[in-house]
Amino acid sequence: MSALRTVAVLVIMLLVCGGLHAQEPIASVPFAWIANQIILFVELDGHDTLNFQLDTGANPSLIDESVARRLDLIVRPARHAPGSETNGVSLDYVAPLHHLKIGSLTVDSLFAMTVDLSLSSSYIGLPLHGVLGYGFLRDRIVQIDYKRHVVRFYDTTPDIADGDGNVTVTMAMIEGGTTPVITDLELDGQSVSVGIDTGSSFNLLLFPEAVSGLGLEDELYDMAVDPVLHGEREEAHILRGHRATVQIQSARFRSVAVEFARWNWENQETDGTLGNGFFRNTRLTLDYHNGEISIER
Repeated sequence: MSALRTVAVLVIMLLVCGGLHAQEPIASVPFAWIANQIILFVELDGHDTLNFQLDTGANPSLIDESVARRLDLIVRPARHAPGSETNGVSLDYVAPLHHLKIGSLTVDSLFAMTVDLSLSSSYIGLPLHGVLGYGFLRDRIVQIDYKRHVVRFYDTTPDIADGDGNVTVTMAMIEGGTTPVITDLELDGQSVSVGIDTGSSFNLLLFPEAVSGLGLEDELYDMAVDPVLHGEREEAHILRGHRATVQIQSARFRSVAVEFARWNWENQETDGTLGNGFFRNTRLTLDYHNGEISIER
C-alpha cells in the first residue's frame, strides 16, 4: 500500500471514529448582549419575534402579562410557584408557551407564568417580553459563548479546550432548587458556594450572611450604594468597590469585582452568585444532563 493511500485510509478511519471531528451543536443561536444580559429572539406559534432573557436563576419561565393577553395565552389564574424568582409574590396567570422557535431550535411546549416585566424592561433598556428559565434549560447541554455572543445547544457533551485557565466542576443543585451551584470556589483563600445566575449582571455578588461569615464587614464602609434590579419586579441595594482573587479548582481569576448585597436577599441557600459580569470573557457550558459546569477562557 502506498504511503499516500495509507494516509487516506487513516484519515477516513479518524473521521469515522470522530477523531478529527469536534462535537457539533444541534443549534447555534446568536444573542444580543444588552446591559450584561443575554437576550434571545423567540417566535411563539408563528407570532412576531419577542425578546426573552436567558436566566439560569429563574423558575418557572415567564412571559409579560400584557404580551400573554395580547397573544391570548392565558389559561387560568395562578397563585404561587414554589421556588420562583418572585420571592413569594403571587404570580398572575398560567400561560403555557407553544411552538417556540429560537434560532434553529424548536420547543413544542414550555410551562410559563405571567409577570409584569416593565421594571426589567426599564433597567435593560428594551422591551423584555419573557424569561427562559429552568424549565427550558433542564436536561439540556447549553453553552454560552460570551465572546462571540452565541448560545449553543448540544445533545452530547462538547469537548472542553485544554488550558490552565479552563476548568470543569460538578454542577450541584440545592435540594428543591433549580439554580446550578459551584460548591468549591475560593474567595481570597476562603471557601464559598455560589450559584450561577445568567439573569444577573453582576460579577460575584455576596449575600449578607456570607459577608459577615467571611469577615468582610469593614469593606462596606464608604462604598457606593446602587439600586439594582432584583428578580423581575423588585429593587435592591448593593455596594461596589471590592476586588478579590477567585479560585475554581485550578483556574484562578484575579482582581474580580465583588459586590455586596444589603437588603432583600434574606434566606439565600448559597453564599452568593456569579453573574454575567464574571463570565463575560469566557465560554460557559452548563451540562444539566450530566451535572457538570465548564468554564473556558
